[in-house]
Amino acid sequence: MSRHRMIVHRLILALGLSGAMVLPVFATDLDETERAESAWGRGDHAEAAAVYRSILAKDSHAVRATFRLGLLASWRDDLPTALLLLQRARILDASDIDIRLAEARILSWMSRADAALALYDSILVRSPDLREALLGRARTLSWAGRLPMADSAYALVASSDPEDIIPILGRAEVATWGGDPHRAMGFYSEALAVRPEDPDALTGFARARLREGRPRDARAAIARALASDSTHRGALALQGDVRSALRPRIDVGFAWSEDSDGNITWSQSGTSSLWLATGLTASASAGAFDASDPARHATRQHGELGLSLARGAMQWSGALGVRSLRPDGLPIRSLGSGRAVVTRRMGPSISMSADWTRSPLDETAVLIARGLSASSVGASLEATLASRIGLSASVGSARLDDGNRRSNWLTSVETAIPHRLRLGVLARELSYARRGQGYYSPDRFRLIEGRLSRNFERGFWSGRLSGGLGGQQTASTADPQVEWHVEGRIARRWRAIDQIDVFFGLSEGGWRSESGAYRHRTIGASLRLGL
Repeated sequence: MSRHRMIVHRLILALGLSGAMVLPVFATDLDETERAESAWGRGDHAEAAAVYRSILAKDSHAVRATFRLGLLASWRDDLPTALLLLQRARILDASDIDIRLAEARILSWMSRADAALALYDSILVRSPDLREALLGRARTLSWAGRLPMADSAYALVASSDPEDIIPILGRAEVATWGGDPHRAMGFYSEALAVRPEDPDALTGFARARLREGRPRDARAAIARALASDSTHRGALALQGDVRSALRPRIDVGFAWSEDSDGNITWSQSGTSSLWLATGLTASASAGAFDASDPARHATRQHGELGLSLARGAMQWSGALGVRSLRPDGLPIRSLGSGRAVVTRRMGPSISMSADWTRSPLDETAVLIARGLSASSVGASLEATLASRIGLSASVGSARLDDGNRRSNWLTSVETAIPHRLRLGVLARELSYARRGQGYYSPDRFRLIEGRLSRNFERGFWSGRLSGGLGGQQTASTADPQVEWHVEGRIARRWRAIDQIDVFFGLSEGGWRSESGAYRHRTIGASLRLGL
């Protein structure tokens, strides 16, 4: 029953008048409210939503129905609708703290940190010791990357109740995101000292151990977490990652491509990896590559051995290999290859890396025949900003065996928009000191492109569809051209690690082909199996 109708009803009774004409209407509303609350209480949210919508259609000021529908929208990840409904409910009843807390939580999930913090602060003015508001404020600060402030906020909550492990786990998460795994482990140990079998604390401890490259310790912690709560979603999800880290695996891939210059390639590759010790993983790969154009044919075989070492926020990886180049009608050449990468996590959403590679240029039959190699160095940055904006940037240079030099840079910005879409823009520039023979070597290539993508996931199936449209300039004196590309991938996963992918790509633009051909298409598949 709405507030206005209740007031009218009480006035009628106070005046001694008969309410028989209006009571059936009120009883019907009361019955609907009871039905909705009963369905909500037993977890039948579909029925509850239907009844709440019926109530709201009759009375747009029904606070409870508006609030519940807002919560349901948030649970199905429709955050804009959830925020609209919760804001409406708050306007109808500004004194309801539960509504204000829910709205602040949605704002934080939408990365609107300042608005969420302002709402939490307004709640704390009235209720300074409200645990839910204090914890929500601390979480918002941590998600916004304001880690020192978040740690202080969690510490304030923890100081009021030493037996409350939630703020201790929050401090562990903040320490992890801040690149201090040892401090994070201290907080996880503190939480487990209070509640040794708490599944949240054990799962966090396991995740930290796995990140340190200690999957055996993580496996033991996950086993304890699931013994405490066999349905714990976080532990179940992490269990697959732990098994994947401990099991040897093999990845096999196949791909075919063709461009408008008549270059046709067919590649097969296989990679196997094995966990050796804490933070140390070994890998081995081999493959074959077949390339042809209207005038020639060539093949390539390669093999490579690599190691990867992770320690806290740092990771080092490197590999050495050899490639056998076999152009028809010419002698076989064997050329060495190598790569090294160092990566450092700077916080919850920032990582930087530097890399070196030495590799033959062997993407086409002409290049395989030439036997050129290039040595390159580069640096890159990956960051996720507070407003769900992803930033990528890289810069590099290379020296080719024929004396030519190459420089390049790339930057892209991407943001989430409604309906699980991501919208972004990419800019790239590539230049060579002089024009080379047999490979695409513009004095200046420029590209700017708008991008749109969406990820799909349902059960064991996942996929991604993306596309871009923009303009390119293939040389400093060339006229601008329109370019575009479409890419898709669909994957089927089973067990913890096994997965098969099928992918395709279509493009019109010079930057996707080593020869600079304008049209390019590819299709392929990959298979990952745990041994």
